[in-house]
Amino acid sequence: MIRDSIKRLNTVVKELLLGILIFGAAIWMIFIWFISDKWGFSQGLLLGVAASALLAIHMNYSIEQSLERTETDAKSYMQKMSVLRMGMVLVLFGVAYLLRLGSPIAVFAGLFTLKFGAYFQPVLHRLIHKKEAKER
Repeated sequence: MIRDSIKRLNTVVKELLLGILIFGAAIWMIFIWFISDKWGFSQGLLLGVAASALLAIHMNYSIEQSLERTETDAKSYMQKMSVLRMGMVLVLFGVAYLLRLGSPIAVFAGLFTLKFGAYFQPVLHRLIHKKEAKER
């Protein structure tokens, strides 16, 4: 089921998810040595990276749904979905803080991997499809 869902995602989203995972692993490998609460940091980072991946998938879904609507309906739909994603992030911070599911700073770092992944996606695309470009 998950494998089929991943196959249906377009290439850009797959590369974005790969970038999120790469930067999540890089942040963990760099900062784990400097943090005293290693378990809390790891939990928070994992929670933030998972949330980033879900946010990326939700953005893709929202864009696909908005393309099937009229211009005014699409605009209001995208605004609602953007507010929903912001609310999900706030709920994530609240739940992580109240249930002590890792460090809030690590959750923030994990959420920031979405931005790193987005900036790194064109580079990943070129690296992955380098062989195809040479064949042309």
